[in-house]
Amino acid sequence: MPLNLETLRLVAQLHHAYQNRQRDPLTQAFARSSGEEVLALQFEVAERSNTPLTVAVLDIDRLSEVNERHSHPHGDQLLADLPKHIAKTQRQGDMLVRWSGKRFLLMLPNTSLEHARIALERFRKHGFGLRPDGQPVTLSIGVAERQADALASWTVLVEKAEARALRVKQEGRDGVRGDDEVQHAHAA
Repeated sequence: MPLNLETLRLVAQLHHAYQNRQRDPLTQAFARSSGEEVLALQFEVAERSNTPLTVAVLDIDRLSEVNERHSHPHGDQLLADLPKHIAKTQRQGDMLVRWSGKRFLLMLPNTSLEHARIALERFRKHGFGLRPDGQPVTLSIGVAERQADALASWTVLVEKAEARALRVKQEGRDGVRGDDEVQHAHAA
């Protein structure tokens, strides 16, 4: 599909946003403000080019338990280490954003829901590190895709992924939800 002038302008803005991105000081993941700017542009490019755009909300399971039992510095270390574990299997065009306290958002441009699930399972197989008690760090992951979920804005895309991450938490944690199916670690 040939790119029109407007799409090229958006791609240039996207490149500029990537170049000027800011990092979260603790995790070195992109800061939310940068993530919102890039996600808005990514959504617009995906709409214009009729391509998929998937986001995954990664919510660290039981972080408050780590803070309470082992201290906040241990919880902070767990937060700081998570992006390093993700970076080992993350594709170059993907973007990890610290969305809020213990939540990260992973942008997967030009990625279908099925391909996102494959990538997320690769992350889960690699692991997210260990808690201070030696147990593996687990995540409740919600996934949404612009086309498959028929979503009209990037904010609704994120809301859908957040709602799915919450459902994973409610259904036992340590899983991935991209629609009505939850895939937990013990079932994989």
